[in-house]
Amino acid sequence: MNITIDKMSGSEADLQRLGSTVSEAIRQTQMKLSTELSQQVRSGIAASYTRL
Repeated sequence: MNITIDKMSGSEADLQRLGSTVSEAIRQTQMKLSTELSQQVRSGIAASYTRL
């Protein structure tokens, strides 16, 4: 995921809120991807999956 913010203005509190929002969005996306991969592995779709 790439996020570019150009010419941002606002208070420190605004920056904190933005950071929190972005962090939460990334966390949710990672959880969803992890769940999806896990479901695929369990259902046999990813037969060639090898654990790192």
